[in-house]
Amino acid sequence: MAIFFCYVYLVVDSAIQLTGIASVYSAFHLNWELMHMIMTGLLALMMITTIILVKPTKPALSIPLLGMDWLGSILWSMFMLGFTFICVYGNYYDWWEAPEIRTATWLTIAFLAINLWRASFLHHPYISFRAMTNYNFL
Repeated sequence: MAIFFCYVYLVVDSAIQLTGIASVYSAFHLNWELMHMIMTGLLALMMITTIILVKPTKPALSIPLLGMDWLGSILWSMFMLGFTFICVYGNYYDWWEAPEIRTATWLTIAFLAINLWRASFLHHPYISFRAMTNYNFL
């Protein structure tokens, strides 16, 4: 894995740098509409390369999503969306002076309370209390 991550970082960092350089030169020397064609072509090239080079595998066991706590996943998503809204737009709306942030805070607290309440009695909650006691959870 140590060798693999070196290559991953090399590919990701070089792709970030090269796309920035390609975007700047394309913006200066080409028509701006060609940027869409270039990016579409590069994405198509990446998809073709992946299809050719990656060997298709069959999953060993098909696991249905019937036992998944769908309501729990939606509630946790709403909690995270509210938390992110408060953190991102709090300074813009002057934190709790604005009704938007106060409403988002109450909704976020409500979603968290519902999530914790549901996790207390469900057999397989979306995020269990055992997961929250792990050292790296927070």
